[in-house]
Amino acid sequence: MEWYHANKKKAKKSQRKYYLKNREKIAKKNRTTSQELRKKVLEKLGNKCKHCGFDDWRALQIDHVNGDGLKEDGQSRARAFANKVLNDKVGKYQLLCANCNWIKRYEKQETTLGKYRN
Repeated sequence: MEWYHANKKKAKKSQRKYYLKNREKIAKKNRTTSQELRKKVLEKLGNKCKHCGFDDWRALQIDHVNGDGLKEDGQSRARAFANKVLNDKVGKYQLLCANCNWIKRYEKQETTLGKYRN
């Protein structure tokens, strides 16, 4: 670590060179890791919408049970967020399909759209 701090420019240049040479390999590894992490999260949360039972993984979304997602929004990247969900012991998160998630957000006014209800 001392070497890195003493030679930051050289280290960054070396890292950039490695990245450019191995860009495709790195991208593939990142995709694989992300897919595996998503699979673990879906398994932990039951692999289906908690409200309607829909189970197509392409439309399942992680929902904050208490609607406090805006507090976390932007504070963590996808991988860090997935790890938060995996480490959650309190049950702060649930799995909802896209339709149920948006209906919940609207009905509980978790989005600005809820302000325009009839």
